[in-house]
Amino acid sequence: MYLFSLNWRNLFEKVKSLAITHEFGIIQNFNKRHVYNHYTPDLYDCIPVNDHFIQELIKPLAMMKTYFHTYERPANGLAITE
Repeated sequence: MYLFSLNWRNLFEKVKSLAITHEFGIIQNFNKRHVYNHYTPDLYDCIPVNDHFIQELIKPLAMMKTYFHTYERPANGLAITE
């Protein structure tokens, strides 16, 4: 027999910290020749947004004009990857 103690509060905090988030920021000086493929949220003062909120906004944001990674890839909505 194995005896163990489980602290539910600590477990809840760990699971909560694993929640899926998306980070959004604004590029002040957008360089049309740069490829923005690297994850650098600190450069753009990104804020995390819980996936629950993003899922509710997918359809309304589908009309938003944007670019995916480079200026040469105009698109609408959010770049969703799985």
